[in-house]
Amino acid sequence: MSELFKDSRSENVEKLISELADANLMVRIQAVNTLGTLRDKRAVEPLVELLRSEQSPEAYMSLHFVVRTLGRIGDKKATKPLIEFFSSDQPFVRREVIAEAFGEIGDQEATEILIDSLKASSHWLRQEAAKSLGQIGATRATGQLLQLLKSDEDENTTCVIAITLCQFQDANLLPDLKRFYNSIKRKKDASIIRNIAITAIENFFRDFIQR
Repeated sequence: MSELFKDSRSENVEKLISELADANLMVRIQAVNTLGTLRDKRAVEPLVELLRSEQSPEAYMSLHFVVRTLGRIGDKKATKPLIEFFSSDQPFVRREVIAEAFGEIGDQEATEILIDSLKASSHWLRQEAAKSLGQIGATRATGQLLQLLKSDEDENTTCVIAITLCQFQDANLLPDLKRFYNSIKRKKDASIIRNIAITAIENFFRDFIQR
């Protein structure tokens, strides 16, 4: 990367960070989205500050994009503020969006709050929590995920859980995944997530057979 390009990029990031304080909501949103594209870690602290200061109903869109951008940047410094935001009574951002950001960041510090989210009434949140636990590699969530694999009534959620368990590459999971595989393989109606789960489990079986 040329020095000229580096200087230009740096100036652009600094300009975008300054726009996070603009009085115009749409200017702030545009700055947040562009910072997400650049993925420059210098933006993390200003974005966290915006996360804490945007508290009005009209700021919903801004907060939504701030969370997504922090996930895209992937800096672990954002984990603790996002946990605090997730745990607060804020009504502005769906918790599944924050759970998704935890997975993109990949910080084990988010494991406990994601495990707790497996008990959520929202199947969307349960799915994102399970997916993010797989991205983080949180194998200590195996017991909770197995329990939910056997008990959750939402098939999309159980398919996401099965995909996550396959990522853990644990031979002890073979019997439970085989039972789940047999239960969904026989179904005839089309389902994209079911097909993804079937493929993931078949690859999981193949990996162990080849060892």
